[in-house]
Amino acid sequence: MIQGKIQEKGKVTFSQAFKDFFRGYFDFAGRTTRAGFWWMALLGFIFAIVGIGALMVSGLNTVEYGYQMYQQGHGNLDIISSYIGPNIAVIGIVLVVLLIAFLALIIPSLALQVRRWRDAGLSTQGIIVFYLIWLSAQITVDMQFDNVHWVAFICILCSLINFTLWLLPTNSLSVQKNKWYSIFFNNK
Repeated sequence: MIQGKIQEKGKVTFSQAFKDFFRGYFDFAGRTTRAGFWWMALLGFIFAIVGIGALMVSGLNTVEYGYQMYQQGHGNLDIISSYIGPNIAVIGIVLVVLLIAFLALIIPSLALQVRRWRDAGLSTQGIIVFYLIWLSAQITVDMQFDNVHWVAFICILCSLINFTLWLLPTNSLSVQKNKWYSIFFNNK
């Protein structure tokens, strides 16, 4: 069995979860407990709110500037150029920072998710099969084919299963030695 360097057990503090997140940047073989996963999910949620807030504030300043120009009687061309005016640099900087953060955190976030699935009891084959089904359904829905309601249902079902896997305790899907179950679940 492949052992990763992140092997969380028991209660995990926020600082330990944070260290493990970055220490396990490319570690898809270890394990992450529920606490370790949810501490990082909370931190990601807070960063997303701050990023969206920064975009909204910089965007609102641009809209406010355009509205002031409208009230002063400037023409449409002046108003449109006002949107490309003083705050577009701020919006651009915020977008670049958010893009860099997203690209820097996508791999450790995927590794964290895989470690959480492994901790819940999925085997490597189970993780690959589940992820391929979920990804295929998502891509099919995003392509907006006609009559893909059943694929959207599979997407929603996979998302619910994923959320359930995030909530399960350590080794809750592990099964007794059985050659059929061991394809998708870890053996005890």
